[in-house]
Amino acid sequence: MQRQTLLLALFLALPASGCTAVAAAAAVGTVAYVQYEKNEVFKDYDRDLDVVWTAAIDSLEALGYRVPYDVDRVLSGPATEAEIDGEDYSVRVERHIGSRVRLRVRVGTFDTQDNRRRADLIIEEISGRLATG
Repeated sequence: MQRQTLLLALFLALPASGCTAVAAAAAVGTVAYVQYEKNEVFKDYDRDLDVVWTAAIDSLEALGYRVPYDVDRVLSGPATEAEIDGEDYSVRVERHIGSRVRLRVRVGTFDTQDNRRRADLIIEEISGRLATG
């Protein structure tokens, strides 16, 4: 009887341990996602989308980031958004209501001080170009 009880307990514990493993994996995935979201820096501008886009490309190149060859420097048509997915960074511009443009910058994958610093440098370079241009 004791052996049957032990086998039954073991049998019942196996699915629970599998569920625990799945729950633990989901928790790890959620933590990584939250850190990635926190890694984004954004700033709004009262400028045309095309102007912010060009300033973003010029700034990335000035800071030594390699812009992918397939990125169009000039936006075609009535664009409402554009994005650059480079090596270890991404830049996105979005048109919002009231002639505002939101610039989103991510560097790296996780929320670290160095990644935030590098993203802030990109925002600063773009803001400087927009102030003088």
